[in-house]
Amino acid sequence: MPKLCIFIADGLRIYMKIRTMEDKLRIRLLEFMAAKGLSVNSLSKVIGVQTRTLNNQVKTSTSISAGTLLKILFHYKDLSAEWLLRGVGSMYIKESERDIYETLTGQIRDDNVEFLRDMIRRQQREIDGLYDRIAELKGEQKEPKRA
Repeated sequence: MPKLCIFIADGLRIYMKIRTMEDKLRIRLLEFMAAKGLSVNSLSKVIGVQTRTLNNQVKTSTSISAGTLLKILFHYKDLSAEWLLRGVGSMYIKESERDIYETLTGQIRDDNVEFLRDMIRRQQREIDGLYDRIAELKGEQKEPKRA
């Protein structure tokens, strides 16, 4: 049986039946907005989404788009994606975790292009080797069997 949740945001009461994981995500988003003192209007301005669109995604059964979620996570770096999406852990990322994340993502950006080029070269060599092996096997198959 779905639970009935009463949530106060923007001075309004929202009655929502929690049926799906997305409903749970929506509740967590509303919790975050309340914790930050954000209205739908103010959040929409910060993340660059039309107020009407965000209002529909937050307060109705309209799906919350991946784009909206990414924009929220981009603008609120202290918000835990793990908590928002899956409900695991705490709402906010610890400063030490955020520092590690920023360090790793900076290194990834710097090294990413060269790493990907090397991977492509290795994969191309492997593909070329597989094509050679296929040609060998086709050649063996055409030879008549000798008794």
